Amino acid sequence: MTTSNAFGEEVIKIALGSLIKVIKSMHESLRKYGNSGSLSAQSLIRLGAQTNDYFLKLVSSWLKSDGIANSFVFDLNGFEFLLDTIG
Repeated sequence: MTTSNAFGEEVIKIALGSLIKVIKSMHESLRKYGNSGSLSAQSLIRLGAQTNDYFLKLVSSWLKSDGIANSFVFDLNGFEFLLDTIG
């Protein structure tokens, strides 16, 4: 692997970690708005679906190597995050 590829993979790993944090925060905000009645169920479902769609698009475009996939699954607990999101 060249130095630029290694650097690119590290950047993607950092970006994936940030993305997971942002999505978790957005899901928590949606839960709070739902519990307070500030947003309708339809709006919550639509916003949740859009958030998940953007997440999947970014993750699928970034998981381009075994090293990145390993980091996503093991270092960032990405698989557990996906299961929590689905559940």
